[in-house]
Amino acid sequence: MAAPARGKLGSIDDGPKTAELQSGLRTETTADGRVLIYRKQDVRLGNGDRYVGETVNGKRHGQGSLYKANGDVFVGEPQAGTSRV
Repeated sequence: MAAPARGKLGSIDDGPKTAELQSGLRTETTADGRVLIYRKQDVRLGNGDRYVGETVNGKRHGQGSLYKANGDVFVGEPQAGTSRV
């Protein structure tokens, strides 16, 4: 598996450091006028965890991998109410 493309570091909601992955930006406007921003990102969290995968408006969404600081790795889709992917 190839390493993710590196991008300029920034922040999501003044929180984790993030790098947008190659060709990872798409927007969509819902029927009620909300704008959804889909990205593929490499997000480094303040607790040492790292999330590589899909986000919508800065939140984990879709397929991704969560690399915990303790060495645990979770792959798949985020589970509501948990820190697991």
